[in-house]
Amino acid sequence: MTNPYLAHIPPERLEALRKEDQRPLIIGVAISFTVLAFISVVLRCFTRIKLSRNCGYEDGLIALSMAFSAGMAACQIMQAKYGAGIHSIFFTGLPQLMNYVKYIYFSVLAYRTSLCLTRVSILLQYRRIFTLREMRIPIYIIMGICIGYGIASVSVDAFGCRPIDAFWDFRKRPTAKCIDHVPVYYANAGINVLCDLLVAALPVKSIWSLPLPIKQKAVVLGILTLGWFVCVVSILRLHSLVVLTDHPEDASWYSVASVYWMSVETNLAIVCASVPALKPLVISLGGGRYRNNSGIREPGASLPLRSHNSPGMMDVGARDHSPGVAVDHIAELPKARRKSAPLDDEYHNELREQVWRTWDKQLNTEHTSESQKDLVSVNEAHHPAHH
Repeated sequence: MTNPYLAHIPPERLEALRKEDQRPLIIGVAISFTVLAFISVVLRCFTRIKLSRNCGYEDGLIALSMAFSAGMAACQIMQAKYGAGIHSIFFTGLPQLMNYVKYIYFSVLAYRTSLCLTRVSILLQYRRIFTLREMRIPIYIIMGICIGYGIASVSVDAFGCRPIDAFWDFRKRPTAKCIDHVPVYYANAGINVLCDLLVAALPVKSIWSLPLPIKQKAVVLGILTLGWFVCVVSILRLHSLVVLTDHPEDASWYSVASVYWMSVETNLAIVCASVPALKPLVISLGGGRYRNNSGIREPGASLPLRSHNSPGMMDVGARDHSPGVAVDHIAELPKARRKSAPLDDEYHNELREQVWRTWDKQLNTEHTSESQKDLVSVNEAHHPAHH
């Protein structure tokens, strides 16, 4: 069945519209960014399992997020198959339209779930890095906001129509109860930007307060706050929704920007969450030697660091070195309290070698533990441990 509206369009104009096709763009962006995110997750898992031997909940969440992102990409490809990227006048009938809208429904659910899991993964990584209570409280608050928003947004999108399949089965719309999805999309997009900003801005103040040279602070911030790029993409996607709502008569054409920005945002967030965990792999590929001195890390064992007046230097105190208890090296904020325990000579000699300068210089430095040490330098003087 053809659209009767086509008879009212001049043949030359109709031919020009028929040649306009954005489906290759949708498919290309979905595949390329999903593959990029998948590679980053594979490298992250390899690094955690083989090099640092220190997998955590955040790694499992990012892998799960990747699975939802792949599902979203599959739905977007099916959207393109059923009409996304062409003008609405070329839809051949209700079955095509229903399939097109059905894959929109599932792609949006996968999108929201993946972003929520990625944010929680990033916040769990922050929790491992920042051990002070003053920093962990904001982490838990923002984590609660992100989880609450994620559950709410997925629930609203999933149950926006009763019965559920009335969202795409327009034959049921006359008797179904459906919410107005346009304001919901706007609200979700706005809150989405806010959550991205909160996650990206969270570590800035704490890192900037560390007694490190500005260049070192900038490098650390650059590594941990790559999420700012995701914030920019979130804003671009919000703008694409504004454009879409201004052209409801040709939604399949004007929704393309929203579709590919969804893919970019979701997968870029996964990449940004994975990059900080790849430092041991970068060191290994650069000819350096990464060694996890303790083997597999036991939960809760950490080595807080205390700041001194020397710019860029922080002293080391150790917690209990009981047999079988692995030691983690975590950068704490100034004024962190430490339990007293002596450092053995071998351990202290290794620590003295770890003078953190910049990310580039780290490639030729021997390291003893996972990526939390990136926040500090270690001075060469012996200091007694303090309570």
